[in-house]
Amino acid sequence: MVLFSACSATESTSSTESASDSGTPGWFRASDFRSDSLSFYGYAQAVSTDSVIAVANATLQAKSVLETSLAEHMEDIRLELEEAGETSVTENDFLITLRNAHVLAQETSTKVNGVAVEKGGYFLGYSEAQISKKDFRDMMSNGFGNKTSYKTVFLGSAAFGDFVK
Repeated sequence: MVLFSACSATESTSSTESASDSGTPGWFRASDFRSDSLSFYGYAQAVSTDSVIAVANATLQAKSVLETSLAEHMEDIRLELEEAGETSVTENDFLITLRNAHVLAQETSTKVNGVAVEKGGYFLGYSEAQISKKDFRDMMSNGFGNKTSYKTVFLGSAAFGDFVK
């Protein structure tokens, strides 16, 4: 018997599953990060003797995976801009601003799925964290604040536009 948890953007719940043949919930992705047309997602799992702690730890890790993956993509975009000759993206102030802009992804993301599977006296917690592309764009824009030249260069770039499209 498999029980899934459903949650809204403001609430999160978790449940305990009986171990099936694989024990992995259908929504869980082995890859740590993915995106679709609306959102970015991070996935993680954690082990504990308590089902709630297993899901809570997996959720913290999934949010961290999400933020780290987004940070890597932002650095790829920055490098692309640098290679295209944009010198402002190498300035210390830009680098700090960019880092501060995306670091809030971990706090802004929400748990959309979380479940614990019992396996021989312990629980394996699975979690999926999500941030919508719109919320990510807004977060990045707010993160650049009044630094309009940086905001224009980075958020106005084709690479960033393609990433959040």
